[in-house]
Amino acid sequence: MKLLTNLIFLVVIVGVIACSDDKICADPTPSPSVVVEFYKDTINKKTGKHDVFKYTLPDTLTVEGIGADTIIVKGLKGQQKVLLPPNITTDNCTYVFTIYKLNPKSGAREMTKDELKMTYKLQRRFVSQECGFKFNFINTVFEATENRLDSLETLQKDITNEGQTALRIYFK
Repeated sequence: MKLLTNLIFLVVIVGVIACSDDKICADPTPSPSVVVEFYKDTINKKTGKHDVFKYTLPDTLTVEGIGADTIIVKGLKGQQKVLLPPNITTDNCTYVFTIYKLNPKSGAREMTKDELKMTYKLQRRFVSQECGFKFNFINTVFEATENRLDSLETLQKDITNEGQTALRIYFK
């Protein structure tokens, strides 16, 4: 009987010790993506003043990173923003925005391409053993070609989270 009691006690102790808390990373995103919103700037014909509004892209948009192995956005319509993941192995990256527009006169699909280049200083920060390192992108500078893109407005030079828009792209 004493042997059975000791055995049950041993099994309970081993069971309690074996059930330790799993440490889970509270922040599953190791590095923030760059939030880019689309805008349009037109002149109001009645007032003659500038109207700036959030723009829903009516055309088909594909976004790919040069040197990346995946397409970020593929053939979507009605986009108002995109999340661009920066490259954590270099201090710059370039994205190609391919826009297919239907020409109302000819009915043909016309393609335009623009490149958006992002240059930044990588800042690596240790979060925890479970999460590892997080990368922030400091002193970010954006440059773009101007085929379909009209201009850029940088709202956030230090990209540390995805909660804020970092860049506005104005379309022609």
